[in-house]
Parts: sequence; C-alpha cells; structure tokens
Amino acid sequence: QPILQLLHAPALPTRTAAVRALAIMSQQLMSTELPRGDASAAQFVAAIFDSAALPVLLKELDGAAAAPPPPPPPAAATADPAADAAAAAAATAARMLIAVLLLLQNLAGGYGDVRPRLVDGGAVGALLRFLSSHVAGDSGQLTPAAAAASGEAEVLDAAASTLAALVLTPAGAAALEAAGGAAAAPPRLRVPRP
Repeated sequence: QPILQLLHAPALPTRTAAVRALAIMSQQLMSTELPRGDASAAQFVAAIFDSAALPVLLKELDGAAAAPPPPPPPAAATADPAADAAAAAAATAARMLIAVLLLLQNLAGGYGDVRPRLVDGGAVGALLRFLSSHVAGDSGQLTPAAAAASGEAEVLDAAASTLAALVLTPAGAAALEAAGGAAAAPPRLRVPRP
C-alpha cells in the first residue's frame, strides 16, 4: 500500500519510481506461471483497483497523448541549466510512460477479471487517444515527433498490444465500437474481415 500512496505524490520522479516498482511487481504477480487464484496476485490486483490507481495511470497516459514525444536526450550536460532541467524532466516523463504501459500491459496480459476492470476504468479510450496522438492517420507511420523520439516504436507496440488484449473482452470490443469502431483503432490493429 505505501507504493500506491506514492502515485498521488506531487513530484513526477516520486510517481515515476512508484509506477516502475508496481510494473516490476506486476511482471511477477501477473505471470501465467502462477496458479490461478494465487493470493499474492489477487491482493495486488485488488490493491491497484481499490486504491484508485487506474485513474492516476490513465491520467499519465492522457498527459503523454497531449504532449509530443520528448526528443532524444543530449549526450552530455549542456552549459544551460534550464535546458538540462528540461531534458531531465523529459527523460523522467519518458520513464513514467514506459512504466505505465508496462504495468497496463502486464495487468491486461494476466488472467482473472483484470481486463474487464481495466476496460471499465477507461483504459481503452486512454490507449486509443495515446496511439492516435503518436501515429499519423491511416498510414500507420509514426508522427514526425514520435519518429524522432528514442524508443518510441517499442512504446507504441506496448500500447497497441495492451489495447489488443483489452478489446478481446466483450466490454473492450464495446468500448472500441463506442469510440468509432475499427476506424478508431490504430492501423497496426486493423485486420480486414474475410
């Protein structure tokens, strides 16, 4: 529970560290190698949803959707402290985004009733907004800002695979339809029907 409380901290580095810790924990606890009904996994999932962590995570994802991907960090510190601070903040924001997506991906990839809870919490819409802000129209190509960002393709793959897992549920498919159907999905997820 103390880690979950840090999600509400005002400082981005603190929130980022908390999400990264949760993402690491989720990799172990949401593994399909654990037996169904594992008490630790059930407690972890209950804590995530009971603490209202999902809205905080989706808010971070929406923030990343509203802002262009950060440019690659400079190789070394510059003579401009403001530029160095901005680069450090951008790097922290990038780590936060990766941790949020990893956590959502791990939760969506586990078993149990996690996917419908993620859908009910608004994860489909947040992932669609994020992906559409980083992919240029129907081409499926990255926006110029996203293409310039380091590691952006992997970030988009994590978001797309999480969205794909969520729309496998009836509630996820309904949320996708409510957002505009297959046309709202990124081109990477569109598969023509036979």
